[in-house]
Amino acid sequence: MAESDPRGAAPRTLLIACGALAREIVDLIQINGWSHINVTCLPASWHNRPEKIPEGVRGKIREVETELPPGAGRPVINDDFGDVFGFQ
Repeated sequence: MAESDPRGAAPRTLLIACGALAREIVDLIQINGWSHINVTCLPASWHNRPEKIPEGVRGKIREVETELPPGAGRPVINDDFGDVFGFQ
């Protein structure tokens, strides 16, 4: 979710990531100077428990919803992707 700074600064983006990848993501942000990206991570153990991830992402979004600037729309979580197929 991007949020604008009321002082006219560039919009910021929140990246919700898998904790198992946190170090690599933070390194990429620092190496590339992506100062507009904030990172929050889900627990690394959830990397092996994918059923926990959707509600974890929803929770992280709810946590930051109050930090959005005035006039920002409410976040929309579109996680209705219909049927999911697995192939072996």
